[in-house]
Amino acid sequence: MSVFVTGSSRSQHNWSVQPNPASPDTLHLVTLNIQHGGGPRMGKIIDLVLGWDADVLVLTEFRLGKAAGLLQRLGAARYAVSHPPSVDPTRNSVLIASRHGFTDERRFAEGLDPRHLWCAVTAGISLCAAYLPVPTELRTPYLEALAATGRNQGLELIMGDFNTGKNGPDTTVTRGAFPCGHLLDRLAKAGYTDLWRDQHPESREYSYYSWKNYEPYNGFRIDYAFATDALKRRVVECSFEHPLRYPERITDHSALHVRIQS
Repeated sequence: MSVFVTGSSRSQHNWSVQPNPASPDTLHLVTLNIQHGGGPRMGKIIDLVLGWDADVLVLTEFRLGKAAGLLQRLGAARYAVSHPPSVDPTRNSVLIASRHGFTDERRFAEGLDPRHLWCAVTAGISLCAAYLPVPTELRTPYLEALAATGRNQGLELIMGDFNTGKNGPDTTVTRGAFPCGHLLDRLAKAGYTDLWRDQHPESREYSYYSWKNYEPYNGFRIDYAFATDALKRRVVECSFEHPLRYPERITDHSALHVRIQS
């Protein structure tokens, strides 16, 4: 379901890697988990995402029932929006917002809840927004399906909150943090590259933390952008923005920024 609802604000943020300045020759895409629909933090979230002035936004844990203000402000900033239709407005889902409109939008597959995988073509890129289920037994079919049929469907970029990662480099937990971690290897074998890891092969950064005694405790990199080889060759930046998660606590995830040569 897409809507074109018709200026943007800007703000300054700290980054793990200093981003390239905006350029007419690049597309700027960002994914962010807005934490249970945003709630009382929605005003800050709106100012944050509009301040990026991005071409495409992928927002996870989007809830239609809490989104009136968000949708109005996105429209005023000339974003078209796409999200799964006819879903429970109180449940977490995904939203794609684009300043380039949409030439296609659809669920990933029959039998899989579109709240967790929603596909669209925008700015010439076939994109899948991902918000995978938290329980392992529910998450597994989505990862298996992405690896098995994503390339056949022509998907070039899969980005969002995967609720899993690779044991070892993607967490501070020493054993067994990610029961589905091996399924990310299937994505790699299917021809999808983890863009952040490709650009930061030896680094450790985490997009989500558990908490203990009111402080971040164990870290997990669970927010991803996976691209085909052809699209990867056009990527000029993939970096996290952390302070919005902590200490600002606008949401509980870091944002992942991707810039692609247009």
